[in-house]
Amino acid sequence: MIRRTIEIAGLPAEADLCIRAAKALQAATGSPLGADIGLAKKNSRRWGLRSGSSDAATCLLALNHLWGVRWPREKLAALGLKLGADVPVFVHGRVAWAEGVGERLTPLYPPLAPAEANYLILKPNVFVSTAAVFQDPELTRNSAPITIHGFLASGGRNDCLGVVRRR
Repeated sequence: MIRRTIEIAGLPAEADLCIRAAKALQAATGSPLGADIGLAKKNSRRWGLRSGSSDAATCLLALNHLWGVRWPREKLAALGLKLGADVPVFVHGRVAWAEGVGERLTPLYPPLAPAEANYLILKPNVFVSTAAVFQDPELTRNSAPITIHGFLASGGRNDCLGVVRRR
């Protein structure tokens, strides 16, 4: 049995990506083992950083070890992709250039920023649903593929930006 031991306001257990990841791994492997999962989140909802994909990846990696499944990261990432496009990045745990819906990853060496870099997260006092952005009919879907080198040389472009600003 897979159970969540800590309730998260506004997030029912059946929608929790961590719980869904555990159940997906259990079903895919036929493991008779279960898990009591306690996940405490602090202020992530207020910032819009729910981090469900990293939670799902962490659950996959931890249960893979605890249950003795011994799946390689590539197989865990493929399972995680069914839960969310960015779960594979967190399963692999490295800076990567993602293509497709997030399933084709090219590791970046060296990473774009040194490990000791400082980061500033700016969060405007508005919320825009990621699902709504990707379902919006005005989202550009005909962009030509670009390499990481082309992206960095051109200064990059974000196809979601116009939709997010409008919403």
